[in-house]
Amino acid sequence: MKKSFIAVLTAVTLCVCILFTGCDAVKKMVEGDEETTLAFTTNRTEVADEKTAAAEYYARILADARSVGAGLSRERKYEINDLNIVSKALEGKTDENGAQVRDPELKHLNEAAKEVRDRIAKSIGSSENVGFGEDWGGLAPAAPESLYLTDGSCAVVEEEKDDGTVEIKDERRGTLNFQDEEYPLSVGSVIAPIIPLPDEEEIKTELAKLSDYIALDDYGAVYTGSRIEFSVNRITDELNSASYVTEMRITAHAHGVGALEKYGELTVYLTLVCRSNYRFDYVDPNAAEEK
Repeated sequence: MKKSFIAVLTAVTLCVCILFTGCDAVKKMVEGDEETTLAFTTNRTEVADEKTAAAEYYARILADARSVGAGLSRERKYEINDLNIVSKALEGKTDENGAQVRDPELKHLNEAAKEVRDRIAKSIGSSENVGFGEDWGGLAPAAPESLYLTDGSCAVVEEEKDDGTVEIKDERRGTLNFQDEEYPLSVGSVIAPIIPLPDEEEIKTELAKLSDYIALDDYGAVYTGSRIEFSVNRITDELNSASYVTEMRITAHAHGVGALEKYGELTVYLTLVCRSNYRFDYVDPNAAEEK
């Protein structure tokens, strides 16, 4: 009898302890002492947050997506930034921040040129796709070897909430960065076989749309900020999306025409941002119909 009483008392005491422990945890959460919200699922693959591991992981999941016949879509987009036209005399002259100075004499010309830059960028965009189970063919994105990269990263996405807790998303994001390259590209170019680039003649044709203001003589460019950005479902290792990006920093020599002929030789600076956005679809439409 005494043993039963002691057992009951012990059980009650344990319940009280657990209750107060729980209340203390709730109190901490309410007061903001609870720092993180842990994920209930684990990563399918552990990946070190460094260049080689990130590149190898991306190459594997890209190959997996192709092998299972994932659908693929690619949208190529372009935008023109930092457009600045100056007289040849001001070429290379920078302000206190190291940026090319603007030419007060050409203020109206720059404003007019900016009106047409969006039309130029949009006219060289494109969109293509292949369905689930179809061969990707020439649309297939390439995966670089780590030795071609300057650096890289791949980490699980965490989002801090307003209450101070941290939510661990079912997503992993990575970035693979390349070194800058001068244009025209050499035979030994690293980024040309990896990142889809606009055709040289296409660029010249589009720049010629400024011909109401200036005539293009020649130009050179440096590909900078070239990178691959990708998103993966960390639970399934399925590739969600990938963006292949490069920024062409163009320096063009030109001369004014018509009413602008008086300005003589001009220098045009602009950045053409080239993006190829890929999305992957793992839904088999035939399987969905069978259900």
